[in-house]
Amino acid sequence: MWNDEQRSAVVRDLGLSEEAVVVSGASSLDRAVNDPPVMGEQEFRTAFGLPLDRPFAFFCGSVGVLSDPRREVDLVRRWVAALRESKDAALRELPVLIRRPVHSPRWRTLDFTGLGPVVFCPRRYEASGELDLVLLGESVRYAAVVIGIDALALSMAAAMGKRAIAVSRADAGSADETPIEFLWKTPGSSVAYAKSIDDLNRQLRSSLTAPDAGTANPFTTTLAPVLNGRRASDVAADAIERLGRQTRRRTHPSAGFGAVALRVPLLLVAGAVTVTGRLLRLGRR
Repeated sequence: MWNDEQRSAVVRDLGLSEEAVVVSGASSLDRAVNDPPVMGEQEFRTAFGLPLDRPFAFFCGSVGVLSDPRREVDLVRRWVAALRESKDAALRELPVLIRRPVHSPRWRTLDFTGLGPVVFCPRRYEASGELDLVLLGESVRYAAVVIGIDALALSMAAAMGKRAIAVSRADAGSADETPIEFLWKTPGSSVAYAKSIDDLNRQLRSSLTAPDAGTANPFTTTLAPVLNGRRASDVAADAIERLGRQTRRRTHPSAGFGAVALRVPLLLVAGAVTVTGRLLRLGRR
């Protein structure tokens, strides 16, 4: 788990022992939050076609786990339209950077022609996807405010002390709680929650001039590397290895027929994935 609050919730709700749940920090944020930026702000803005002299808002589309893609796409359409119809020039002319999920075809139908400066991130920054997380971090770092329900983007904003506004389940009106609600319920967090598009735009307007929380925010240490400065990913890897050793010690060498039969489909799938990957690599050569 990322923090003690999550660990307590898992122990309570899933009935696990405290020894079975390890707090590692947010390993998925290691590279984007703790490594130096791969692009400076001016270089980033130029590469994405964003104005060099104005703040921009970053909307990060979710992967669809906590939202209905149709409702989320509709939300983005209504939100951008509301910005352009605003009486406030700062909102009416605000540049918007939108990151579409890679595997959601509904997002490809978005068209903001005639609705001011709206820029889409590439669906993939490069073939392997390795840089996606890094440049997602740059999008969060250089934006004036981060908007959406994507847990990773909001967590990055919280860890950096950046202003962020969450919209639960991409509904902009639903009061349903999600597993990432701790991001906006923790006192002092830089992440807020909007209950409607009007509420979202009110908070957005104030965020354009409000200073970032910086190192004073509670998530800087909560989501940062733990245990004597070690990276969270290393702590998590050590915990998994320890668990693996304990499991091997408890496993009896003689497995029954049922257990062996259950493993066969998994082995076949794993073999097929391996062979397919090798064929794709050969094809690229």
